[in-house]
Order: sequence, then structure tokens, then C-alpha cells
Amino acid sequence: MRGYTLIELLIVIAIVALLAGIAIPAYRGYSETARLSAARANMEPLRIALEDYWLDNGSYISGNWSSDGSQSLAAENGLGWHPDTGGERFIYKVTAANGGNISTSYRITVTHRDYPEATVSHIQKP
Repeated sequence: MRGYTLIELLIVIAIVALLAGIAIPAYRGYSETARLSAARANMEPLRIALEDYWLDNGSYISGNWSSDGSQSLAAENGLGWHPDTGGERFIYKVTAANGGNISTSYRITVTHRDYPEATVSHIQKP
């Protein structure tokens, strides 16, 4: 009965290591892209809620506030916005800029809780 030689085993190990060296960085890139896409998708309902608030009140919500995904944000700010099912994975921050007595612009920042580098922003200017 013939077995594998040491050279054959080393060649197989080298090929597996080469494939892993190519596949692992590619997978990490796809994961990062997916996290950023999820953050953008989670930002859109909040942006719409802010625009609806502006239509009803003539200004954006003034001040700075953030949410760690809790459901109380809508009641506190009167937005009628709730984070989606991924709300516990993201931190939402809204910064409104005042122009006189009313808020004329805002910035939304959505950050993934476990991967802070996965952050997206949206700026609404007057």
C-alpha cells in the first residue's frame, strides 16, 4: 500500500494556504460592504421621519440626540420613527443646525455597534 510523500503533502498545504490567502481578504471586503449597505438602509426611514417632521412643523428637530436602538426615541422626539429589526446593532445620531430660531439642516450618522469603521452619514442642507 502506497501513502503520500512529504513533498506531496507540502504541496497540498501550500495550495490550501494560497487559496486561503486570497479568499479571506475578499470575504472581509464583502462583509464590510454588507455592513455599510445595512447602515444606509437603516438611515433612510430616519431621514424620511425627519423630512415628515419638517413638513408638519416647518423646521427640523433642534439640538443633538442619539439612539442606541431603543424604542423610546420616537416618543421623546415626536418623530414617529422606530429603528428596524437591526436597531440593536446600530447607533443613530442626529445633529440639527439652527438658522435663527428654527433648525434648517441636519446630519444623520449611523454607526455599527460592533464595527465602528462601518459608519455612514447623510447631510441635509437648506
